[in-house]
Amino acid sequence: MQLNSFKVLFLSTSLLLITQATAGPYNPPAVGTKYYVTSTQGDFLNEVVSTEQDRYLTTSTQLSTKRVSEVTRFFGFINFAKNLREDILPLDRDKARALFPLKVGNKVSFSHYGGTSKWYRDHGIEVISEYMGQIGEENSPIFTLKMRSETPGFFKFEGTCDYSVKLAFCVQILGDLFVKDNPEFTRPVKLNVTKAQIGGVELLVKNPNAK
Repeated sequence: MQLNSFKVLFLSTSLLLITQATAGPYNPPAVGTKYYVTSTQGDFLNEVVSTEQDRYLTTSTQLSTKRVSEVTRFFGFINFAKNLREDILPLDRDKARALFPLKVGNKVSFSHYGGTSKWYRDHGIEVISEYMGQIGEENSPIFTLKMRSETPGFFKFEGTCDYSVKLAFCVQILGDLFVKDNPEFTRPVKLNVTKAQIGGVELLVKNPNAK
């Protein structure tokens, strides 16, 4: 009887540990964290300069031109442009937060606004898979998010984000972008994080699913 009880306890504990290992909470990155990105727009260095509960602010430097901009990263997978006065209403913030902790099958829909509520962009995000990717010397959970963002007639993105819980950043983005009257931005999108720097320690990012 005692042996059976031990087996039940062991199995229950093992299942709990497995569940905990495959759930991805959101933790904002530390100030000073750096992401080195290569993309269809060129190579960038992004550095975290401040954090809040559901977002963090980065300076994004395009290495070829040295042009610097500020980007607010909402949960690390939606970007808000400062010059467009983009933000999210509290109710939609709660809707987006329901995606966490990340788990395959989680699905959310929400909107954000720009230009002081003059326009809105709708988002649909679903966690479709999970795998382990190497970041530095360790394997770390990465969740593939299926994403659709649209302001009808003006903006549309459909694709995937491979989201690292460790980095709170998409280590890979693949998809198609449409921006009205802007052929420079209407194109296939590909982005990869090649390395990150946390607390002064440089971590190479090796994505076994890189395409």
